[in-house]
Amino acid sequence: MKDKIQHVVALVVIAIVVILIAVLMDLKMQKHEHEFDDDLKLEIINTSTEGWAYRILYHEKTIIYQKSIPALAGNTPFSSFEDAEKIGSLVMERLKSRKSPSITRADLEELGIEGIN
Repeated sequence: MKDKIQHVVALVVIAIVVILIAVLMDLKMQKHEHEFDDDLKLEIINTSTEGWAYRILYHEKTIIYQKSIPALAGNTPFSSFEDAEKIGSLVMERLKSRKSPSITRADLEELGIEGIN
């Protein structure tokens, strides 16, 4: 009987340790996700003669620099600060959600981006 109790106690202790390790690993992963989100930054840039652009920085390093409207042929710049900001914000949202940051023509139309016709 005493051996059974010791066996049950050992199993309970092992289960508690496994649960604690899983919880700690989950907390660590959540911390890294928040750090990624916090370290992303969007900047809108006036390219003077060309129009507007955006860049996304991670730890103050540029990871995306977009000086033309994505999903369009050619190099048409954003015609306004607001358009560059809308697309840059969508790309950041997708990065934070661990989705592809690719932009489609449908995204441009949905956000009312000028100059896509």
